Amino acid sequence: MSIRVNSNTVQYSDDTITSSYNYQTTEVTRDAEGKLSVTPKDMPLMFRTKRNPGKVGLMLVGWGGNNGSTCTAAIIANKNKMTWETKNGTQASNYFGSVTQASTIRMGQTADFEEIFVPLKSVVPMVDPNE
Repeated sequence: MSIRVNSNTVQYSDDTITSSYNYQTTEVTRDAEGKLSVTPKDMPLMFRTKRNPGKVGLMLVGWGGNNGSTCTAAIIANKNKMTWETKNGTQASNYFGSVTQASTIRMGQTADFEEIFVPLKSVVPMVDPNE
């Protein structure tokens, strides 16, 4: 699934996606009498991400523990498309439980008020864990 943001705050190049954002906050000060003064503040931010992230290495400290070995086993099972038999039939490996691989987010709605949900991994470029 490919998503493109149509906004004057987002620019696409062959290599990167650049977005500007105006973070609005407040600054609170207290004078000598204890009175509070609130001042709105704008903080311009710029985000840039590569469109095609390269290969990534992962160092798992304490690999012999539950988290490291479970993470490694899940990646290997999904990469090799492993299946196994249960009393309810064949079960296939999946990334259920992985926030980046199985989650969806609300993108918005159509003119007919249909809510559109998309996979989180299709919103920002991420390395495929099977590679």
